[in-house]
Amino acid sequence: NESRKLRLQIAEIDRGLEATDDRAKLQELQQAKEDLQATVPRLENLQWDRIVFASLMYGLGLIPPAFLMRRALLSFGQQPRIGTAMAAQLIGHVGKYVPGKAMVVILRAGVLSRDGVRPLPATVSVFLETFLMMAVGAAVAGLVVVWLPVQSWIAWMACLVAVVASLTTLPPVLKRVAARVSKVDPSEIDSKIGLGLFAAGWGWSTIGWILI
Repeated sequence: NESRKLRLQIAEIDRGLEATDDRAKLQELQQAKEDLQATVPRLENLQWDRIVFASLMYGLGLIPPAFLMRRALLSFGQQPRIGTAMAAQLIGHVGKYVPGKAMVVILRAGVLSRDGVRPLPATVSVFLETFLMMAVGAAVAGLVVVWLPVQSWIAWMACLVAVVASLTTLPPVLKRVAARVSKVDPSEIDSKIGLGLFAAGWGWSTIGWILI
């Protein structure tokens, strides 16, 4: 549809070129035609340098969550190597394409077990990484929308989303959510989720989202 609209606009400019003899007008129309032709989607006008750069940035954006997951595991007294945490994080993305996404936890916990990480800490840490990444992402998105030229009600809604998403990352809320989702006694994880994990969640997740 967009390509058709552009071609219709180009055809209209062509008619204008045929209908005028004014030199200045001809140059203006010709420039407008070239600008429109450059935006018609086709292989010739793809900016491959930007596509490659964006791909590299996106790939790098998948790495910070691994450091966040490892930080959560350290809170539970587990000691996975950085390489193992990265492998677990990356291979877990395959599990996202399975209905229910349960395979994400299974795949990551399986890889982490190579370094002796127990199933329960692995499960809770995988959840914490995912939850913090999503919550921080919602907050970052809300702040970004505020700076866009949108209607005021959209900006206010974006601010509200950012505030609510931020509140869910606070340790008291995070403990309750983690205990409920992981189906564990809150007392088992109460001392494990504190300000250190909160700061790590915001730090690593923000870096990841900026890269993405």
